[in-house]
Amino acid sequence: MINILVICTGNSCRSIFAQAYLELYCNKSKVNIFSGGVQTHGIHPKTLLSLQADDVDVSKLTSNSVKEYIKVPYKHLISLCDNAKAKCPYFPAKTLREHYHFTDPTLAIGADEDIQAQFNAVRDSIKLFIQAFVKHYGYDQ
Repeated sequence: MINILVICTGNSCRSIFAQAYLELYCNKSKVNIFSGGVQTHGIHPKTLLSLQADDVDVSKLTSNSVKEYIKVPYKHLISLCDNAKAKCPYFPAKTLREHYHFTDPTLAIGADEDIQAQFNAVRDSIKLFIQAFVKHYGYDQ
């Protein structure tokens, strides 16, 4: 089995989006998906609304610390923000580290619908990234 870990600062939105789409697009007989934060903030309610608006099942998503998964051997560790990349604990050198910075939608300001639109925009960017990642490595087969 291939293990993939996605991380961000608080495991409240970006890594949750990535986890949800990896679980949706990867062949589950080949890949295990984990997500964590260098801190844990709980899943942001707008993250759940954003995923549900895209018909993604959110019932099994949880917010976790990356430290919970420190002993799991990963093929891929994907950091989704600069803070998580800088503060990520050590993982063995054989782990393929990939970094992509996505805007933190929890920092959005404005009217409720404007903030939700920012969550949806980040969701869509991460969704496209995950689709390309899964296709590139053939994890959809």
